[in-house]
Amino acid sequence: MKTELFIKSPLSNHQLTPEFQDMCDRLCFSSMEQLLNWPVSQLLKLDGFTYHHYQELWKYLDKSIHLELLKY
Repeated sequence: MKTELFIKSPLSNHQLTPEFQDMCDRLCFSSMEQLLNWPVSQLLKLDGFTYHHYQELWKYLDKSIHLELLKY
């Protein structure tokens, strides 16, 4: 998937676990772009975003060849 399409697509189009999707819903993230606008250090401070979620996101981005989009 091209980077722009990857970023703009709804999170529901991505192969993430139901738990990850639920967390994104609770935090009002509806697209990958909204999620990736935040640095990891800030995501981890959000109530409900855990290190487990970070690991899932990291692995998914790595597998999708989009790991460079993750901000630190």
